[in-house]
Amino acid sequence: MKNIFIIILNILLFSLIFYNIIRNTDNIIENLEQKDTKSLANIDACSVEQKKTVFSCVPKMDRLFRELNIIKQGIAEEDNLIQKQNSTIHVNLRNSIFVGAKAQHKGKEKAADLDKKTREHEDELNQLA
Repeated sequence: MKNIFIIILNILLFSLIFYNIIRNTDNIIENLEQKDTKSLANIDACSVEQKKTVFSCVPKMDRLFRELNIIKQGIAEEDNLIQKQNSTIHVNLRNSIFVGAKAQHKGKEKAADLDKKTREHEDELNQLA
C-alpha cells in the first residue's frame, strides 16, 4: 500500500512539473510574437524622409548585387579555365619528360654506335700496323 501511494504521488508530481513547463512555453511564444509586432511598429514609426532615404538605396543595392553575381560568374569561368590550363601543363610536363628520356636513350645508342665504330677503326689500324 505504501509503495502504491509513493508511485501515485510521483506521477502527480511529474504531471505538475510537465504542466508547468507547457504553461511557460506558451508565455515564451507569446512574448516572441509581441516582440515581432513591436519591431514592425518601429518601421512604421520612421519619418517619410528616412523611408525615402532607405528606399533610395534599394536600386543601388540591387545593381551592386547584380555586379557581384556577374563577378562570381566570371570567377567560376576563370577557375574552369585555370583548371584546364593546369591539366594541359601537367600533360605537357609528362610529354616533355617522356621526350627527354627518349632523346637520352637515343643519344646513348648513338654514343654506343660511335664507340663501336671507333673500336673497329682502331682494330683496323692495329692490324695494318
